[in-house]
Amino acid sequence: MRMGSQGRGTAFDTLPLLVSTPDEVLRRFDVPADLVLEVDITHPDYDWFGDLGLKWHAVPAVSNMDLDIGGVIYPCAPFSGRYVSTEVGARNFSDENRYDMLPDITARL
Repeated sequence: MRMGSQGRGTAFDTLPLLVSTPDEVLRRFDVPADLVLEVDITHPDYDWFGDLGLKWHAVPAVSNMDLDIGGVIYPCAPFSGRYVSTEVGARNFSDENRYDMLPDITARL
């Protein structure tokens, strides 16, 4: 936000890309909304689950990790893996220090 990012103020705002090099200052690049593909999270048995407004990235990528191959470090190598339900459901939506949705979900169950 200090660098001028606005967002919509939601828990699912797409953050800008921040890039720096040893020779350049930190720069912000906004990601156009039409390039972000998200999937609404629903449940086949509980219609109210969609009312929680949960969503996740159609193609999740992690960009703050280095790729180390034989001692050569690639600091700008995005990782995109197949996220299983345990990573999104049991960690991202459930952990208290992440989205912390378990209290809302258990109250509705």
